[in-house]
Amino acid sequence: MAVEENLLFLALTETHLTYEHLNAGINMNHYSVYRADRQGRSHGGVANYIREDIAASAEVLTSFSNGTTELLVVFMKSINLLAITLYRPPNTTHGTFRQITQKIEQILSTLPNPNTEVIMSGDFNFPNINWPEMKTTGGTPDDKQQACDLIRLVENYFLFQLVTDPTRERNILDLIFSNNPNLLHSYEISDTIMSDHKLIKVKASISTTTTPISHVQNSTAEGTLSDLNFYSTEIEWEQLRTKLGEIDWINTMQGKDIDNILSLLTKICYETCKKHIPKKTKKRTNTSKIQRDRKIIMIKRHKLQTKLKNTTYTPVRVQITEKLRELEEQMQKITQRTAEKGRNAGRL
Repeated sequence: MAVEENLLFLALTETHLTYEHLNAGINMNHYSVYRADRQGRSHGGVANYIREDIAASAEVLTSFSNGTTELLVVFMKSINLLAITLYRPPNTTHGTFRQITQKIEQILSTLPNPNTEVIMSGDFNFPNINWPEMKTTGGTPDDKQQACDLIRLVENYFLFQLVTDPTRERNILDLIFSNNPNLLHSYEISDTIMSDHKLIKVKASISTTTTPISHVQNSTAEGTLSDLNFYSTEIEWEQLRTKLGEIDWINTMQGKDIDNILSLLTKICYETCKKHIPKKTKKRTNTSKIQRDRKIIMIKRHKLQTKLKNTTYTPVRVQITEKLRELEEQMQKITQRTAEKGRNAGRL
């Protein structure tokens, strides 16, 4: 998938890799792999596959595991992008998760370039956070503390959570944050046979000065192979094998040059596969206007809260408190608009 669709980078959680798994054994053409393996216990772990033209300028800022949670932070200098990937399993303690959030805070607070784009993603396992309202909705006291830490982190550094559809059963456990509402403009969520979590594919508005990897385009007039969900549990594998086996490939390709062979091969494969492989269920969002409004309010709120903390003059405190109340009302209206857009999208 990464090579076929020319992905910028691929973030994975629960890799189950250990020191016994060498990079050579998990190598992927045209990509460099970066890892944070689980230490002292089995399972867990995170990894990033970064396209080789971007990886040439990549620097690992943190590769950390405390035996329960993993954190990988890679800075891609050529595109000024900070990629944060983490895995937090269920039943993580507050002290353990706090080690992760502190490391993230330290990195975000010391970025040399204030215009650096940030993408933070991973399996957070927080089913009890209402992201439109940025509030906890249940869980144990320890879970609530961790959820509050995460909410405080994303608010302090103006990160926006973009996943609004369930990624495992009815829960939103896999999250994607960005400090630029216009950077990640859409996403797709699809089932996969490799995990009980869903696969999230995000499109980003990132320009590069390097030449991306070249690969065979698999498009036809009607669609592309990437439109099909090869991870679905509903694929009719036996029928697909039979149909592909019935094709007289030698006579079909006889006398054609390499370009025509590739084009014809792509067309035949797509026409055959689309009859036995379901299309991806695409969940797309484009809430940049709402996210931008939310960001402006968050910045104003942060400044007012800082000012309120540093003043003891009662009239000024009253004025600040009133302005904070007005901002909260504005935030509630934005939350209502976000919810309404979600309901309207569900009716389509």
